[in-house]
Amino acid sequence: MKYIFLIVTIFITTSLKAQKIGKITGLIKDSTSNIGVDYASVGLYKTGNSKPIDGVVTNIKGEFSLINLEEGEYKVTIDFIGYKRKTIDFIKINETTKLVDLGNILLSSSSKLLKSVTVTANAPIIENKIDKIVLLASPN
Repeated sequence: MKYIFLIVTIFITTSLKAQKIGKITGLIKDSTSNIGVDYASVGLYKTGNSKPIDGVVTNIKGEFSLINLEEGEYKVTIDFIGYKRKTIDFIKINETTKLVDLGNILLSSSSKLLKSVTVTANAPIIENKIDKIVLLASPN
């Protein structure tokens, strides 16, 4: 009887400890225009771990929500083409802090100048029209 009680107690404590109680929300905005960045990737990592445990994409307004999080310390990364990666560290979820609102997160643009490109092509010598074939004397 003692063993059954001990096993049940251990099971209940473990299941209570692994409850998913937390939520992280935020709004991703462009730093220059202050407009929401839609479809930006938001990754969630346990602190000290390099593999993401969850991820979402922002909606049309730039809002995101990561739900059903266990107690612990997290970091969030935000990525979008044309913007610098933004990382927010030391986000704690516990019994007293179940909801963490990161508020407005501003992404700054990442502009890289490319070298100029020259496109050259030759015009065809023969053109097909609807009712005839035209032979050009000079392709230019």
